[in-house]
Amino acid sequence: MLLNPKQSRVVYEAAFKNHFALLAVNADSSAAITDCLEAARICQSPVIIETSLWQLQGHSFGAGNPITGLARYIAQIAVLAADPRYADIPVILHADHISGPDTFRILEAAIQGIPMPLGESSHRLHASSISVDPSILSTDENIAMISHLCEVAEHSKNELTLEVGATEHTHITPLNEAVHLLSSVEKMQPGYVALWSPSLGARQRLGLPRSINFSSQSVREHCSIACQSTGRPTGIALHSAAGLSEKELHEAVHAGVVKVNWASESLRIRSSAAIEYYYAQSEVLKPGHHDFAMKAMDNGLQMWIAQAYVPKLCELIETLGARNQAVTCWRALNL
Repeated sequence: MLLNPKQSRVVYEAAFKNHFALLAVNADSSAAITDCLEAARICQSPVIIETSLWQLQGHSFGAGNPITGLARYIAQIAVLAADPRYADIPVILHADHISGPDTFRILEAAIQGIPMPLGESSHRLHASSISVDPSILSTDENIAMISHLCEVAEHSKNELTLEVGATEHTHITPLNEAVHLLSSVEKMQPGYVALWSPSLGARQRLGLPRSINFSSQSVREHCSIACQSTGRPTGIALHSAAGLSEKELHEAVHAGVVKVNWASESLRIRSSAAIEYYYAQSEVLKPGHHDFAMKAMDNGLQMWIAQAYVPKLCELIETLGARNQAVTCWRALNL
């Protein structure tokens, strides 16, 4: 079931109170979305499927138009999440890493909803939660953008669940910056912030050394600041799991992390499996072979990738303590 913003806020708080974190997969294709739901079904866990600007503009979704991409992305997840196979899985669609000149237009559409089917206003599908990519913004610009989005939600009478991020990723976010950013947003637009995403030292991409040391103590300190600044349980969103050990992830979750982004390793696993597939099927993938059509169609490739990918998703869900936590979420939601 695809959760709405209000339901997503309840699930984030349930994760905080029950010391587990949701895996947030930056799903780059239709097949990756299906694999995320399949892993969540196997583990009976909630899951976050995360989309960014490059997915929305990409060939698989928007083909250059991010609003069309958003519509296709939301529609696809909504249809799959409602299928009986996945209907008992809490699914959150998070719009993340939206930056550049189209930022406001895309996030406004995510808040106000996409008419389904396109052109009709009787039913709209919304992103479950959103965040502003603050990497090219000053702190004041970040606050202004967040405040503007909250006004959009208020004026359009839509629910909004926010992940607020720090503007600098090269060092651990100072606590005074966290206080200023979160307190300012909460004062101007109370009640919208559900997650705080400071820079904590995790690598953003594979193959890069850590510029700073990751520390669960920093997680704990930032979690305390977030809760104090908002006046409610507010967990930490971890930018990336890249380079973090299982022990570090365990400690981070118990210190207050409730959302862990997963992108670079996801892409590596899927692309490596694709290389293996085409290498293994090189003789079959020649016109005239009796199995050519079956192996050349996308289904053959994607089923091969899923065999490598889904077990890894399950391992991460287990590490984050989210296995069998779907029932915890439904209880919190009274559903």
